[in-house]
Amino acid sequence: MKASATVALVAAYFALNTVPASAYTALFAFGDSLSDAGNAYILTGGATPASPPYVGGHFSNGPTWVEDLSQELGLGTLKPSLSPAGGTDFAVGGATTAAFPLEVGSFETYAALNSLSQATLNGALFTLDIGANDIINVLPEALTNLPAAETAVENAANSAATEVEVLHADGARTLLYYEVPNLGLVPDFAGTVEAPFASSLAQLFNTTLLGDLTSIETGADALKVSVLDTYDLLGDVVADPLRYGFTNVTQACIDVASCLGGSQAEQDQFLSFDGLHPTEGGHVLAAELSYALVAPEPSTWAMMLVGFAGFGFAGWRARRRTTAIA
Repeated sequence: MKASATVALVAAYFALNTVPASAYTALFAFGDSLSDAGNAYILTGGATPASPPYVGGHFSNGPTWVEDLSQELGLGTLKPSLSPAGGTDFAVGGATTAAFPLEVGSFETYAALNSLSQATLNGALFTLDIGANDIINVLPEALTNLPAAETAVENAANSAATEVEVLHADGARTLLYYEVPNLGLVPDFAGTVEAPFASSLAQLFNTTLLGDLTSIETGADALKVSVLDTYDLLGDVVADPLRYGFTNVTQACIDVASCLGGSQAEQDQFLSFDGLHPTEGGHVLAAELSYALVAPEPSTWAMMLVGFAGFGFAGWRARRRTTAIA
């Protein structure tokens, strides 16, 4: 379901419904900087991401989408996995599929996870965002040898799928995949010669990974895969920013003095905090659309409300922002 068709669903669904705390036993997040709750910050002793301008160890001016999602699902604060936090967010800024899900280890090496019961693992929500760094790494090659770059991206997606299969074998039964966004539209690449390649390679990665996962989406122990269509979502927001409550979707907040020096609410009028990462406002949008995907029976609401495009989302988002994690 395209993001533009889910705006009404999000506003009404959250106004009238909450997911019981028992809907999922836990949330395990894997991926890169888009989901990193602070692992890179811990690994570098607070050097990356630098604060200021970044906030709280996030590659943004506030929490990531998956942290917001954890709160919405009644699972509490999602913490970084590394000591001293010891949480269940294994994402780390800069991660690639060759270093998945965390440069310093993998799911199987964490005693705390291995000690969990199968019931807990089976009932948990696993989230994944990965692939953007793999694509960025091969963009220079794409300019001169596109077939080679495409092969590298396909191999990266295959590698990610293999790791998801490991998670599935360990007990994962529900996965929410945060697609690689349309990288040709982010400030670092929009309007450059690399933009069309960034877009096409992102699409290739998503298609390949999701195709690979079909083999474990059937059977008694099938993996249920929900897809947050961030590729199309970014295009929708850039095409009609006011509909989503943004006033600037082309510049990075940190490159505009009035934005960087403004309040969080003012910063969140920008879609992008830096050249690659969304603001807290962008993360909130992704979190709420994610919630609509993984909450019980979202499809019923989608069918009822799909006709009411733009149903008060900007105002609702502003109200939601007051409850975001500090």
